Amino acid sequence: MPPTPLLIVTGPPASGKTALARRLAADLQLPPISRDAFKEKLFDTLGWGDRERSKELGAASYEILWLALENNLAANVDTFVESNFRGDLPAERYYSERLSAGVGRRMDPPDYAGDKPALGDLRPRSPLRWTRTHRIGLLLSMRRRKAMMRYKAVVFDLLSGLLDSWTLWNTVAGSAEVGMRWRQAYLRHTYATHSYRPYETLVAEAATQANLPVSLAADLIARWDELMPWPETAKVLGTLAGQVPLAAVTNCSEALGARAIARVGVPFSVVVTAERAGFYKPDPRPYRLALQELGIAPEDALFVAGSPFDVPGATGVGLPTVWHNRLGLALPPTSPQPLATYDTLRPLVSDVLGDKT
Repeated sequence: MPPTPLLIVTGPPASGKTALARRLAADLQLPPISRDAFKEKLFDTLGWGDRERSKELGAASYEILWLALENNLAANVDTFVESNFRGDLPAERYYSERLSAGVGRRMDPPDYAGDKPALGDLRPRSPLRWTRTHRIGLLLSMRRRKAMMRYKAVVFDLLSGLLDSWTLWNTVAGSAEVGMRWRQAYLRHTYATHSYRPYETLVAEAATQANLPVSLAADLIARWDELMPWPETAKVLGTLAGQVPLAAVTNCSEALGARAIARVGVPFSVVVTAERAGFYKPDPRPYRLALQELGIAPEDALFVAGSPFDVPGATGVGLPTVWHNRLGLALPPTSPQPLATYDTLRPLVSDVLGDKT
């Protein structure tokens, strides 16, 4: 019996794997098994939490992925899986132990531009050699398209994309659990507000919505200068700053925006606050003001979201968007998918500069 075809779409962030997976799924009429979809459903069912909770649900989503693959292959069902894979997760163990014989062949996105392939065309030509570069024994290898890697500017969310504001909120609240509840209330409240109202007022109202003392808002503002950048922020931005303009769009006041930018420690060409734009994200006007001041079209800038609500906001104005999802949060139910999801800023350098790095 010939081996059951197993088609895997994987690759580094912003490599085009999601776009390729959607095209293949439509042409082959074979729905992909997606680890991200499993994780989002776990979040919806079991609820959000802190970073440790996100890691637990992330690990659980991989186990569900392995189970689905095992069941399909055991039943000789043609299978299509799309996911990122990391060496510190069970992916290498699974593929090396159970599927190392190889059941796929390599195909680059530029080669998939004409006729629709037949699933039989994807049967094995030869086993793929296990290497650290490939990380999995079964790989649909993809070459990054230069058009997806090069941008004329990079626009960041400030308070989650570049700064670890979550730790400060948790510290002021007294625990990670209470801080998460307060911050989530703030995000829902702010992203439903649209027209600018004082940031401090929204933070206090969110505390009330989370059944917390209103005085926490004043405590947070008083400790604003304790905001810390993510560990790799300075190095990544320092590399990018010499090549492309950097901008930030942030949901806070002018005064707090200036204090937060100072904590990043890297100069920005443009900084747009909700106060200056007159509206809170995800209203399109803050994003458009940044693009106007940069003097570039939306498609020429890469937006790095920090909050899940930034993803639909930025994509809605035509900005190619990646999500720096440090805490493993879930997107709003109706949100479009970002080009890529990172748990670190490091991939930005190669994704933006391409062959320049």
